Amino acid sequence: MKKGVILLPVFFLVMSLFAQNSGSPVAFLSLGNQTMDPRYDYLEGIITGLLLYDLSNTEGVGVVDHSNMNRIMEEQKLQLTGLLADQSEAIEFGKIIGARYLLKGGYVFLGSEVLVNISLIDVETARTSVFSDRGSTENLVHRLAEKLILKITGKEVVLASEGSRRSIISFRDETPGSIALYSNLIDAEIFLDGEFTGYTTGNKRVPYIIENLSPGSHIVRIFLQGFGVASFPEVEFSDWEEVISVKSGKQQVVRADIGTINALKYSLRKLLRDSFIVQKEKPENITLEEDLSFTDREGSRVPLKVKIEFRFNTENPEAYMTIEYDGTDKILSLKSIPGENTETGSTIGLVDFFLRLDNRYDYRYEVSYSAFRNDIEE
Repeated sequence: MKKGVILLPVFFLVMSLFAQNSGSPVAFLSLGNQTMDPRYDYLEGIITGLLLYDLSNTEGVGVVDHSNMNRIMEEQKLQLTGLLADQSEAIEFGKIIGARYLLKGGYVFLGSEVLVNISLIDVETARTSVFSDRGSTENLVHRLAEKLILKITGKEVVLASEGSRRSIISFRDETPGSIALYSNLIDAEIFLDGEFTGYTTGNKRVPYIIENLSPGSHIVRIFLQGFGVASFPEVEFSDWEEVISVKSGKQQVVRADIGTINALKYSLRKLLRDSFIVQKEKPENITLEEDLSFTDREGSRVPLKVKIEFRFNTENPEAYMTIEYDGTDKILSLKSIPGENTETGSTIGLVDFFLRLDNRYDYRYEVSYSAFRNDIEE
C-alpha cells in the first residue's frame, strides 16, 4: 500500500460518528487464526465479540463502530492487510476514525486451550502494549479485557467469575466442506490424502467435486504419465500437488494448470530463440540487445547479456553475437557466403549459444540466434 493515501481532513468530518460510549475510543482491527487450521476460525468471532462486549460496557472506554470502520476503509481505498503490516498506516487510520487505541492480535489453538495475544496501540504516542493469556473458557477473554481496561483507564475491574466458565472451544464447527478441482488434463488420476478419488474432467469450466471433507488441511495430487510441474530453483519435476485448506460448510475452488514434462523442460532450457530478415535491396545495420540473466539450480543469480548485430558495411555482410556471461566476455561472428547457410556456436558455463547467417536466397539475409541452458536435459 502506498503511503500518503490516507486523507487526514476526513478526520474532522467523521470523528464524532464512531465512539459508541463516552471515554477513550477503541477500534479492533483484526484477530487472526494463527493455528492455520480453518476449523478454529470460529474462535475469532467468539473472542472478539466477548472482548468488545466487556470494553463497551466499561465506563471510560468507547468502542468504534465496525461498520463505520469498513466504510471509511472503502472510501480511503485501504486494505486491512496493509494496516496490520504497517503500524504508521494503522495509526493514521486510527486518527481518521477517531480512535485513541487500536487493538489487533491473534490466537493459537493448543488442543485443550487457546493462547491469545492482543496488541494495544496508543494512537497518540505510537506505543504498543502486548497482553497474553491462555485458557478454554470465557474467563480467558474476561482476563484479557481486565488487563486492557487497566491500561486504558488506570482502573482495576473484575470480569472473570465462576459463572463464566463456559467453554469457548466446544462450539467448533465440523460441517463438511468440499473442493471444486479444475484441471486442463483429461482423465488424470486424482488422489486425496494419498487415496485415489477420481479422474479430472479435462474441461477447464467443469470441475471435479470432492465432497464431504472434514474441515482442515487436505493434500490433493494429480497424476498423468508425462505431465507435471517443476519446482524451483532446483528444477525438479513432479506430479501437481497442493495442500488445500477446507473450511466448515464451504467449497474451496482450486485450479491446477499442468503441462507436459518435455514442454516444461524446453521452456526452462530456452533463454533465447529468435531471428530477423534483412532485404538485400534495402540493406540496413541492426543491433538487438537482450538481458537473459537467470537463476541456476542452486539458487544463485547468473548475470547474462547478449547483443546481436548485423553489419552491412563490408563487401560480405557479417553477423555478431556479443556475450557477457557472469564476468566472461566472448564474441561469435559469421561472414555471409553467397549461396550458403553458415553457423557457429559456443558453450559458456551453463549456456549453449548459437548463431546462424543464411545467404542462400537472392533477395534476403536471415540471422538466427539462440541461447539454451545445458543444466536441464530434455
